[in-house]
Order: sequence, then C-alpha cells, then structure tokens
Amino acid sequence: MKISALFTVAAVVACTAVSCGSSLKCPDDPVIFSTKENGEYLSIIRDDKEFVPFCAGSRTQMDQCLGYYLDGDRKVFICSLKMQSPDEWIIDYAGEDHSGLMIYREKNTTNIPHGLYSDYKWNK
Repeated sequence: MKISALFTVAAVVACTAVSCGSSLKCPDDPVIFSTKENGEYLSIIRDDKEFVPFCAGSRTQMDQCLGYYLDGDRKVFICSLKMQSPDEWIIDYAGEDHSGLMIYREKNTTNIPHGLYSDYKWNK
C-alpha cells in the first residue's frame, strides 16, 4: 500500500516537473509566438516585434516562461532573458531532449547585455 502511494506521488511530481519546458511555469494565458523563415535563420515574431538569433544560451539565463511557438507538433517555449526586457531579449527552450538554447534579440535593439557576443552577420 505504501509503495503504491509512493509511486503515485512520484508520478505526479514527475508529470508536474516536465510541464511547460521542465520546471518552467508558463502563464495561464501564454503568448503564442509565430516564426518567419529568413533564408539564413528563423526569426520569432510577437505582435510587431521580430527577434533574431543572437547567440547560444543556457538554462541559467532563462527567467519567466512567456509562451511558445509550434515547431511541427512540438512546443518550443519562449522565456525572458534574466535581467533583460522581454521586449528586447528572449530565449527559446525546446525541452529536455534538445540541448541547444538560443538567445534572440529584437532586431532593432542596440542594448547588448554585458557578456553577450554574436558572430552572426545580421547582428553586426
């Protein structure tokens, strides 16, 4: 009986931990982003803002989950970048099975956070 209860609790905890990009808590009304293919890269669109790839990121740079976009049948979660405005900087997260995270900048922003650098020619 106790073992069965422990398995049930463990299953509930595991399911909760993987929702919305692992331990991220997405809002009840997430932003649904769209994407645009630009030949050399994929940009992320929210309202009148276009975000372009800037550099690789890490989970430690992610802040609040803002929403997601669909890549085929899977959700790619969009989070704010720690200590930055989500109107200028976001980071995508495709979940535990995808190790690469990308930091995106709003294409018109000139405010580059300390420690970030891009080799992409569209960021020059």
